[in-house]
Amino acid sequence: MDVLLLIAQGATNADIALKLSVSRRTVDTHVRNLLAKTGSMRRTNLSALV
Repeated sequence: MDVLLLIAQGATNADIALKLSVSRRTVDTHVRNLLAKTGSMRRTNLSALV
């Protein structure tokens, strides 16, 4: 949920990683999973879910 909220705020994966104290690769995986679960093709579509 934190990743989704930060995406909606326009944060990059690198920004999210720094803010949540995780690796960028972890954020990449979370974003990829969110896109797959929602059937979205773009991260901007995830913002509409918030």
